[in-house]
Amino acid sequence: MLGPRVFTMYTRRYGVKYYLHAHVIKLYISLDSDNELKVSFSLNNLEHLFADIWLWMTQNLLKVNDNKTNIIYLASPLFF
Repeated sequence: MLGPRVFTMYTRRYGVKYYLHAHVIKLYISLDSDNELKVSFSLNNLEHLFADIWLWMTQNLLKVNDNKTNIIYLASPLFF
């Protein structure tokens, strides 16, 4: 099974940061609102990461608990 440390090494290639607490892994990215191309690239990487996680879990007969999976998007009003 993919342990937390191996999981974080795997996700590092996507440029995400993480927070580990007990059995909870929180992934996050920071975006530079002045660089639209970098924002698009970072969000694209995050999308690919989620797709890879879901694929890996499906291939290993595991399931993401959708009821406990959250995506939160926080932005400054100036970002829009």
